[in-house]
Amino acid sequence: MAGDQDYDIPEVEDGFKSNFKAILYVWKYSIPSVIFTSAYYICDLISYHYLGDTNPPKVLAAYGLTLSWVSAFGILILYAIGAGISIYAGHAFGQRDYALLREIYKFGYFVMFLVGVVISIFLFFSADILYAIGIEEELASLC
Repeated sequence: MAGDQDYDIPEVEDGFKSNFKAILYVWKYSIPSVIFTSAYYICDLISYHYLGDTNPPKVLAAYGLTLSWVSAFGILILYAIGAGISIYAGHAFGQRDYALLREIYKFGYFVMFLVGVVISIFLFFSADILYAIGIEEELASLC
């Protein structure tokens, strides 16, 4: 298309060498996500260890509850939206329609921003919500 850049995208063919190039191409753009996800869980492990050694068990329980709450209502929703967008983007990428691909990502960022704002408001009131669904008041207030 006019105005689109010609990207150096490896073609997938029957040969091992070209398929290996395509796999490396995908991994090159997946590495930031892998690093972020790994760092997220490594930080959790360090935090659990530190909190378990230096605080009473209720603080450790509150931290675990908070992580579960944030994961369920924050990270997982955004991951699901990202997965849906990536399928649609992959279709446009396969057709080499880079203008559509840009539009998909713009729309995806916009939707994820709006959902992120709603989730942030939801998480701001998480102590009240957790108390309302039956979590102890003291534990809910620590979240």
